[in-house]
Amino acid sequence: MSKQAISIIIGALLIFAGVMGYIAGRYSKPPLKEVEIKTIKVVERIDYDQNVEEVIERVCREEGINPKVCLAVAKCESNLNPFATNLRDFGLYQFNYRRFKDGQINLKEAIDPELSTRKFVEIVKNEGLKPWDASRKCWEKEIIMIETQK
Repeated sequence: MSKQAISIIIGALLIFAGVMGYIAGRYSKPPLKEVEIKTIKVVERIDYDQNVEEVIERVCREEGINPKVCLAVAKCESNLNPFATNLRDFGLYQFNYRRFKDGQINLKEAIDPELSTRKFVEIVKNEGLKPWDASRKCWEKEIIMIETQK
């Protein structure tokens, strides 16, 4: 083979490799990012002397939101446990980790029944109940159960 033929073949291979590299870079997924989860310490004392249901009902009435809706969502999301977590969602209303990351909510607001209910109401007033669509079937049934019990 002549030097010119070899140069053409090498050039074609380099172009092919460049195109394949571009395609691989453009359409492949980046490697997963490793995230370290650290223990969270709650420094401030949180008062749990009050009944969680009573706090939810009072705050929702004050804020003009149907307390039945607030109670139903809280029951379905956390079973009224302010410390509930699935490592992506936290607190009484299972606020998504993105809200923490974006600074929309802090840990105390997520786990303090009064503060978390006020934050829930604020979100509902701005976004509706869409952030809780994943548990919609549960809380819709819960609302019906609450209405039939009273």
